[in-house]
Amino acid sequence: MYSKCRSIEYAIMVFKERASRDVILWNSMILGCCHNYKGREVLKCFGLMEDEGIKPDHVTFRGVLHACTYEGFVELGRQYFDSMTNEYGIIPRLEHYECMIELYSQWAYMDELENFVKNMPFDPTVPMLTRVLDACRRHGCLRLGQWAAQRLNEKSF
Repeated sequence: MYSKCRSIEYAIMVFKERASRDVILWNSMILGCCHNYKGREVLKCFGLMEDEGIKPDHVTFRGVLHACTYEGFVELGRQYFDSMTNEYGIIPRLEHYECMIELYSQWAYMDELENFVKNMPFDPTVPMLTRVLDACRRHGCLRLGQWAAQRLNEKSF
């Protein structure tokens, strides 16, 4: 609650006073830091959470991937995305794929974006394709932009 009111320092103080912290409380702290654009704090919380033996869930990774986007940690974001399945047995959800598209798009990793979006285990959604098309426009990636535009046209019929 405090973090949503931009009182992240108070939220951290309350969090630290808790003797017992479960994944829900950790996720609240992680998402609170995300809400306040404190990406490095998110990653620090994630490390501390693991140190305490708390297993992350899909909500945790949504926050971690957003943090990587805020901070421009593209390779680290990819490592976290891969670790969801490889280390934690968590199947990425739509929102995790959206986070990765945003990460690659925002930081102009266009080759990685193309490879990622074309190899997803499902067809990209209209918002995903729109984000890809926008990134292509901003970063001058004609080939991928044409592909995204064609896919958008197919979905509109």
